[in-house]
Amino acid sequence: DTNEAAVDENETTTEEPAAVEEQEEQVENVSQPIVVVKRNQ
Repeated sequence: DTNEAAVDENETTTEEPAAVEEQEEQVENVSQPIVVVKRNQ
């Protein structure tokens, strides 16, 4: 799962790196990284 998330993150980072970083931090705190991947897609 971590690998998939990293790939999706790279793709989204090209468009909005700041937004992705912020969302990832918030989701990580909640312990729900899947939410970030679903939102990005």
